[in-house]
Amino acid sequence: METELSLSITTGSDIDESYAIDITSLSLGVHKLFFRVKDSDNKWSLTALEPFCVKVFQLNLEAVYDSVQGEMTTVLNDNGLLPLEQPYDANPLADWYYTGSESVPSIPNSDIVDWLLIQARDATSVANATPATIKETKAVFLLNNGKIVDIDGSTPPEFSTFEWYF
Repeated sequence: METELSLSITTGSDIDESYAIDITSLSLGVHKLFFRVKDSDNKWSLTALEPFCVKVFQLNLEAVYDSVQGEMTTVLNDNGLLPLEQPYDANPLADWYYTGSESVPSIPNSDIVDWLLIQARDATSVANATPATIKETKAVFLLNNGKIVDIDGSTPPEFSTFEWYF
């Protein structure tokens, strides 16, 4: 898939632009974003390359996994037992204590199994992933097929405070 975007820049000026790129048709894995600039003499700059990774995180919880159906049950959701606000702020002494403001007016998807708490950490290894390396924490939803989604019930969660790699 190749997409070209044209943008005019006045000589001697700076530009700070953001563009959303549709990656829904990309396969899972590492991809490369190339970009370059053509000057007023019609000469191209050096090509800049930015690798990025498309991943879908999946998780299956054994306690609610139905091996006959091949997916987790939505019994909490079906019975209206999922809270509308993230549930990780009840016990300040717990390792998973989190005061985030994630909430929904209603559970957005009938395939939601439960809330999850996920974290992005800046660590070189699992052994180095301590509480001190936490960069961002989010409460999200787990779907019955194992996919982790943001609180809208359909899009993958994103971390926004720094560049991250998994």
